[in-house]
Amino acid sequence: MGKCITVYLALKFFQTEAVIETTPNGVFKLEDIRRGITRWSTFVYNGLSGTEGFQTRSSHRDNTKWKAPLINNSTNHMYATHKTTLLIPCHVTGYPLPYVTWTVNGSRISNNDKFLVREDGLLIQRVAYTDHGNYTCTVRNIIGSDNSTVTLDVMKSL
Repeated sequence: MGKCITVYLALKFFQTEAVIETTPNGVFKLEDIRRGITRWSTFVYNGLSGTEGFQTRSSHRDNTKWKAPLINNSTNHMYATHKTTLLIPCHVTGYPLPYVTWTVNGSRISNNDKFLVREDGLLIQRVAYTDHGNYTCTVRNIIGSDNSTVTLDVMKSL
């Protein structure tokens, strides 16, 4: 059998350039990214000659600006004509890219022949009188969430 050696792992986390946490046992969970961790480094060394033995270093810098989702809609009330196609806007910013869901009067909307969730909003094909109601766009990422509701009224065609 070969000789057993001990390998040590140390992690350091930085906020700007100041160390905010060091873990002697090498276990650390990034649970709250909002703390502003911008860089982290790992150091691995063997125990044969203390910290002066064989070393491997790895660093990562995250220059991404994490942002909670934000919906930038200019309207909260829309009108559509019966049997037309309508796009209800949901203009979203945020990083990482937010996940978008839609509801109508509290019921979840899935993509089908009538509804299509797009990057810029919800497309409604062949608007019917029964499509009137409150349409809510909800966006989420690991930083937070936002929502916006648009009331849709359907009118008779001329």
